[in-house]
Amino acid sequence: NWRASPAYGYVKGFDRTIYKKEMNINEVINSFLEHIRTFKDRDNFVWLTLVDVHHLINTIPDISNQANNSTSAHCVTPWHDEDNKKKSVFVSRDKNLTEIYANEIRRVDYYLKAIYDYIENNYENEEFIVSLVSDHGQGFLTNDQNPISIARTKVPWMIRGGNIPQHESYELTENIDLFSSLLKCSDLETKDHGSESICPSILGGHENRKFVISQSIYPGQTYKAIIRDKTFEYKFESIKPVSSNGKIIGDVTFRQNRPLSKSIKDIDELHNTKKYRRIIENQVYKWNNRKN
Repeated sequence: NWRASPAYGYVKGFDRTIYKKEMNINEVINSFLEHIRTFKDRDNFVWLTLVDVHHLINTIPDISNQANNSTSAHCVTPWHDEDNKKKSVFVSRDKNLTEIYANEIRRVDYYLKAIYDYIENNYENEEFIVSLVSDHGQGFLTNDQNPISIARTKVPWMIRGGNIPQHESYELTENIDLFSSLLKCSDLETKDHGSESICPSILGGHENRKFVISQSIYPGQTYKAIIRDKTFEYKFESIKPVSSNGKIIGDVTFRQNRPLSKSIKDIDELHNTKKYRRIIENQVYKWNNRKN
């Protein structure tokens, strides 16, 4: 992941960093096994980035993916953009890309078993925590072209180990909640970290999120934000595009709210629109006044 470049500060807090643009799944797993075997007698926090499921590193699928694709899926070149201008979240719905994507996930999952087997063969369940999390879904999975549509932002989060119960939870969470959750599940404490991260109750937290926020801040495009609670989603958008330095300019307007289930009336009976508008305005203020 080139965005995780050491030049961006991603080496802070790490004793050892292996960085290479577009490392494939085989290189990532090999580096992990080399590291964990070498430093087996100490505690480890290891962060692995699996770029293969974001886009195909070699432009076309590997052979195990190709063999499971239909004929029509062989006629496209997934994720290829000669000008490198179109972001993955802006790709239109495409059944061939969806098929390739699903097979690529299966391929990556197959190789991840090497990590799982090593951990299970060398550690007791209470000695490790494994978490799989993604920052977003794919644009070609949905007809909704909003870059923060529910299909692109409602992603699964899997975590196992320690004293974590075997359970499916439908609590509302944000990506930042991984931080507090790892601390809680590892029996670690930190002071004054200034994070808005919340550990969900299923993992031992004391509060649940009543809503979650998704934002799209791309220079040259309008700022977009969506707040989702258990029943509705509320869409907000700026009138003017985001500036080249990332500043959100002008007013942010409320666009619409709609129910997340067909069984819910299309009426905001709790009148949360004004409350959520203030929350979005506060988010914009904090973003525009952040310290670089």
